[in-house]
Amino acid sequence: MTSTPVDRLLAILERQQTTRVKTVRKQKNEPGRKRDRSNQKSERDYVLETLQEARILIEAGWVHHEIAVDGNGDAVEADSPHAQAWCMSGALQAASYKVGFPATTSATRRIERAARVILAANDIDVQSNEHVIAAVARMNDDLLSTKEEVLAAIDAAIADLG
Repeated sequence: MTSTPVDRLLAILERQQTTRVKTVRKQKNEPGRKRDRSNQKSERDYVLETLQEARILIEAGWVHHEIAVDGNGDAVEADSPHAQAWCMSGALQAASYKVGFPATTSATRRIERAARVILAANDIDVQSNEHVIAAVARMNDDLLSTKEEVLAAIDAAIADLG
């Protein structure tokens, strides 16, 4: 089976996560215990659910040049209960909070992981000194001009993971 850039990226991220957990366990001087991991979600599962949830949010409402807006068109935080439309990066942020991620993953990291999948699936290069979340915002604000194009970009990322 040929691996896609997205598969390779997720494999690297999962290895980094495993290394981070082992390091934390060693720092706490806890003996490594075997746990039943059969019900635990993989990194891929979290990213896929975040993308699916972000798609649902954008389907409900999409906006340019703001993270999220309320019913009056005023800017609000992405996870605000008043938000009614989101840009792609705002939808990823709101979706990641809803889906959750392992406790060892920071909020920024979990959003970055989904952003990297979108960029890779759509062959968008990150410009020098550009953060991946900023690249997704640029994609939303400058490269795509309709909600349908944004949904198609997210669908491409979901298809790469599926």
